[in-house]
Amino acid sequence: MRILVDGEAADEAVAGGEALTEVYLRVVGELAARGRTVVGVSLDGRTLTQEDQTKVLDGETLGEALDLRTVSTRELATATLGEVAKHVDRARKGLRTAVERLGAGDRTEALAAFQPTLEIWMAVCEAVQKVCIVSDIDITADLAGTSVAGEHGKIVDALGDVQSALAQQDWVKLADVLEYEMLPATERWRTVVTSLLEKLQSDGRA
Repeated sequence: MRILVDGEAADEAVAGGEALTEVYLRVVGELAARGRTVVGVSLDGRTLTQEDQTKVLDGETLGEALDLRTVSTRELATATLGEVAKHVDRARKGLRTAVERLGAGDRTEALAAFQPTLEIWMAVCEAVQKVCIVSDIDITADLAGTSVAGEHGKIVDALGDVQSALAQQDWVKLADVLEYEMLPATERWRTVVTSLLEKLQSDGRA
């Protein structure tokens, strides 16, 4: 089996007893060192599911040419952070609405506004950490007085307080957590995203 990168040969048929998985990992590692990230895998022109990829790397012969589709790691990270910033803005709007509705005594509307922010925060935290991994950025590194790891920990704590307030049906506590813990967190995550973007741009010019 041949391994291609964006349609160009990267390795001829695996030989010498070296397993396809070893060749694949070596090629992916070389790509990462050159600032490229694999975003898709196809076999003989057919996009592989995660299950099929596992079968191929485990030695099943399902085709002749394994093609890795790549993009610039920095461009991918930058685009991802742009989307993260939009999610943070959506979270801020949802939180403000929830706080306002709780203040007005409308718990149903407040919870309806807040519910989507839970999924948003999970997506934000996961996406930012993945950006740091592929960009080789330390999540504990200082970013304008904060860090990815530190902000992630604060969000986990705040969500724990939210869960506690909901379990106790303590609407005053919930409003306080949203207003004084969650809303300020959106500003700090905006700072994190901006700092990461600046770092990526700076590294790109180096």
